Amino acid sequence: MQQLLCELGIKAKYIMGEVSLDDRLQIIDEFKSGEFDVLITNPHTLAESVSLHSVCHDAIYFEYGYNLVHLLQSKDRIHRLGLPDGQYTQYYYMQDVFKNDFLDDYSMDEQVYLRLMRKEEVMFKCH
Repeated sequence: MQQLLCELGIKAKYIMGEVSLDDRLQIIDEFKSGEFDVLITNPHTLAESVSLHSVCHDAIYFEYGYNLVHLLQSKDRIHRLGLPDGQYTQYYYMQDVFKNDFLDDYSMDEQVYLRLMRKEEVMFKCH
């Protein structure tokens, strides 16, 4: 992903499990200071204490699982109380669609997304 973005002229860095804590902190600081445009990571990698809401207002999810807690923590990294009025926050959920000759088009990603949204709806109704 980083290489593809670089080929398009978009500066990007990634944080994954193999990246040391010191390197993670440096990459996060560089992202916050605008040294590069895109931070690539996943909901499992960054600690709960990471907050990007002052510099990031768009998230693109290329893959996600059924764990609603990870998704909510991830979304919360870029959307916090105290944002200025009118500050947008956008989430995009990429979904592969499998086409075949025998059945309707099918997207497992769509099924996972719909289940997550249903879980979120139930959770907020219970509060």
